[in-house]
Amino acid sequence: VSYSAAISVCRDSGSWQQALALLDELMTTTDLEPNVVAFSAAVSVCETAARWQQALNLVALMQTKNVEADVIICSAAVSACEKGVQWQHALGLLTSMQLHDLRPAVVAYSAATSACAKSAKWQQALDIFASMEKRDMVPNDFTHGAAIHACEIGEKWRQALDLLASIQT
Repeated sequence: VSYSAAISVCRDSGSWQQALALLDELMTTTDLEPNVVAFSAAVSVCETAARWQQALNLVALMQTKNVEADVIICSAAVSACEKGVQWQHALGLLTSMQLHDLRPAVVAYSAATSACAKSAKWQQALDIFASMEKRDMVPNDFTHGAAIHACEIGEKWRQALDLLASIQT
């Protein structure tokens, strides 16, 4: 518990290197194994610092440690990929979540939509947005904004207007 708390404190101070060092210390110098809380804190620190590679590495490390990633961890990793403009990784994580029977949260869809929009992958962004509706998920303002931005990039003004109209109804 104390390692997880210390890692979480690193998020607030922006010390992602220190957070990863604490996680490494937990794994190498103690008899304790990191749990989902420790990994969640570490991935969250990486997400806050836009360290997408480290976030993905942590998710992979969790598998080797037989710690199952949950929706919160995966969503934070998708968000880290969005901040790093890594649309392929964000989309891969979103797909992986669905394959592992984890129901992605709106924040994961929003981040993946935004990553695609930022990467000028407007069709993928709109596909993610449409998949939310198929799953009876309600997009938030951030998701709508990312989808509308994708339409702007793709010069799809009619779709942008449709999205805007859907917000107002």
